[in-house]
Amino acid sequence: MTGYIFEKNNFLTAAELIADAVGQMIDNGFTQKYPVSAFDPQTAGEAFSVTLEASVDVDPLAATQPWRIRFEALEKDLISVIVATPTQLPDDGSFAKEVNASNAPVDIIGAVGAIATGGNIVSSSLSQGFINRSTRVGDDGNSYPMSYRLSISPRGFFLGTWEDAVTAETSAHFNWILVQRPVDRDTGEVVITGKAPVWCVNSTADTTGITNNIYQFVVRESDILRPEAPKMVDTTLTRRSATQNQDDSEAIINPYQQVRLTEDGKYVINFPSRLNSSRYRYSHELDMIATTSADVVSQESIIDIEVYGENDGATPTPNPTPRKYKALQANYTGNTGMRVLVLHEGGGIDAI
Repeated sequence: MTGYIFEKNNFLTAAELIADAVGQMIDNGFTQKYPVSAFDPQTAGEAFSVTLEASVDVDPLAATQPWRIRFEALEKDLISVIVATPTQLPDDGSFAKEVNASNAPVDIIGAVGAIATGGNIVSSSLSQGFINRSTRVGDDGNSYPMSYRLSISPRGFFLGTWEDAVTAETSAHFNWILVQRPVDRDTGEVVITGKAPVWCVNSTADTTGITNNIYQFVVRESDILRPEAPKMVDTTLTRRSATQNQDDSEAIINPYQQVRLTEDGKYVINFPSRLNSSRYRYSHELDMIATTSADVVSQESIIDIEVYGENDGATPTPNPTPRKYKALQANYTGNTGMRVLVLHEGGGIDAI
């Protein structure tokens, strides 16, 4: 299988949206591990859970170093996402929790979003979970239709969700998750030697702007079969930031208003890099997303990027083969700040 991209609009509940996205993932490189019966997005309802495992179509090391993702609709507009290994996400659909010294649950291992209260995602804390809008929209979801974009490559996936007009106008309620093995910064080849980490980066803010709510964690390395634990910062358990330098952790994304124009009129994009686990610094980068200034690339535009020396193999002179990235939402009010670009074509994803 080659890569896959898909975008769909006008969902009235988060559960309906996630069910549809899960169906697309099952059809395009992910293996359903739970439940036993085939998952049907049309009949999933407002409360369901499903556990998927990346196949060799999505991860070259799937046979020996697997990782999984669990989606759960706790309510029609409250979605939990967990990324971990089969050890924490077994075939019975359960999941593992972080516990304190008294053996009391304090979080969910591999959870997306802010720290789960006592190991539970609660709708009243809007930064918890992947999509958390139950308290805000109530039964008025018709006023806040949603869309999603899914990009699957031979090394991972990206899923972004947003509320159509609201996100375009205010930059709020744009949630996304990227899970992939990094690539070599010179060749673009997926890293399959050494510790070969799997990285998760996710933004789960449900307020205007997402500056400080972008998180990162290592899902697994070749010899560590569980995601990184949250950190204790000033006596508070917290997620590892993707946008701020912390003890033993460097920022990999600049989320602020930024200058990306060069003096000759070109603009610069960046791939998340400066990656490190709790043990090692990696010279790799994540290539399925990039970031730039929202001022230089407009939303929904598709841009060509020549990267990693990719070419068409023609002889005697190979011609550069640019990848295509699609520009998504900005993260500041007024369509400013940082803009996320997601892989659209090339790098393992065929042209539509």
